[in-house]
Amino acid sequence: MAEERMKLMAREAWKRLLRVTEQQWKPIQPKLEKVSALRLEARVGAIGGGGREDQSFRWRRRSKDLLAWGSKPFDELTEGERIAEELIDLLENENTEDLEFRQKIDALQQAREKARKQLPEARQELAKVLTTPRQEAVFLLSGYID
Repeated sequence: MAEERMKLMAREAWKRLLRVTEQQWKPIQPKLEKVSALRLEARVGAIGGGGREDQSFRWRRRSKDLLAWGSKPFDELTEGERIAEELIDLLENENTEDLEFRQKIDALQQAREKARKQLPEARQELAKVLTTPRQEAVFLLSGYID
């Protein structure tokens, strides 16, 4: 519920910043969401930090920890997010072999590279639906288009 409210607030903020109506927003939104998703996937990883009581380090998981960018079920994670969580599993297992690490490292690097390769086209698609210099300026400054 809170995540949906945050999405709605962000959507309304974008619309105000771009000075667009709901009708004008419709072609922009899916292109923006695609660029956003690819930007995240291109640098997908995990965050860690100290526990509250014992101050020990622990990895935060997107599938379990709301603090890790908003929680979502494991089966809804992107390819990169799933691989990152699998890499956390390996890090938390004292018996993990180097080969297992190498395979997950390679897989995560490949997932990031795949997103990086798709990002320029997604940015161009977003730029094509923009109708004013203001919109272009907003997305250029925000790093959504080049």
